[in-house]
Amino acid sequence: MEPKIQSTTSTRALRSKIGPIKAYLFKASYVISPITPSDLKHSMKGAYKSFLSKTDQAYGHSTSTINPKLYPISTFKQMSLVVVPSFMIESPFEIVAIALIAFLLILLSMREHRHKKDILDTERNMAEEVIRLREKAEESNRLTSAFLANMSHEIRTPLNAIVGFSTLISESEDKEEIKEFAKIIHANNELLLNLINDILDMSKIEAGILDFLYTEVEINELIQTLWRSYRFKIKEGVEFRTELPAESYIIHTERNRLSQVLANFINNACKYTFEGMITIGYEIRKDDIYFFVTDTGKGIAEENISRVFDRFAKLDSFTQGTGLGLSICELIIKHLGGEIGVESSVGKGSTFWCTVPTRK
Repeated sequence: MEPKIQSTTSTRALRSKIGPIKAYLFKASYVISPITPSDLKHSMKGAYKSFLSKTDQAYGHSTSTINPKLYPISTFKQMSLVVVPSFMIESPFEIVAIALIAFLLILLSMREHRHKKDILDTERNMAEEVIRLREKAEESNRLTSAFLANMSHEIRTPLNAIVGFSTLISESEDKEEIKEFAKIIHANNELLLNLINDILDMSKIEAGILDFLYTEVEINELIQTLWRSYRFKIKEGVEFRTELPAESYIIHTERNRLSQVLANFINNACKYTFEGMITIGYEIRKDDIYFFVTDTGKGIAEENISRVFDRFAKLDSFTQGTGLGLSICELIIKHLGGEIGVESSVGKGSTFWCTVPTRK
């Protein structure tokens, strides 16, 4: 028959016996806190199970004689834990109570460990964010320096042509010569305007204020408008054609920005295509519209393809431009929810393409 437990006497005795183990566990919690929760559970589970399964033989014995697994487990030996003080067990109530208290104290230790880990994670994340912001600032400074160096050359070139040929026009009396000089001035005016527009667009994109006005756009009409605008700018001996479906397709998108991207594709094709043809067109697919501009120009080396859409990237130092056009195109297409890319082979030509989703 199990002994009856007198509440006052047993409680007082229990408290006196719990004191040493409680003090030990509070002390030990700082020692075992580096162990992961899974290791701790693995290390303690067997001992407590064995401890609680021998209540019939536990009466009148110290904890050190019940089961040698209770002190100390090999894992804890390596950490030089203090041996738990022995105490006399007189009732099942004491066994269960001590086990529960020990379990709760272990949970508190694990919670403290998690709290410390959360603090360390937060500090690490903050340090990583500081590093990221520093790298971003350094990259911004690098891009600004590259921009200023590039612009000083690109802006001076058309300005020098405009000033120089304006002077020649005022001194010439030959009508044909004046007409030729006027064409050169007009071309450089257009180049300078494109440079300024690229700079303004990039500034707006950086500030997040680039306007996007979505409307219903008839694609065939958009492509044909671009063809009419550029057919006289194509080099002699190069054919400029369209490749369109028989029936036009209407899409809800930003007409001016999409037209800007396709115009940039055409401009690049014009720069590097001296014979053959340039083709602009589109294909209707399941979830998007695939636009493309294909040329038979000199193509792009494989090692340079990954740099095509980088800011200030100029793969040909002899060709005028800001190096911003395709980078702006990439930002526009991403804003429209599509993708952009290029396929090219040296000596065979290139295909610049982009997609725009058909969903509204």
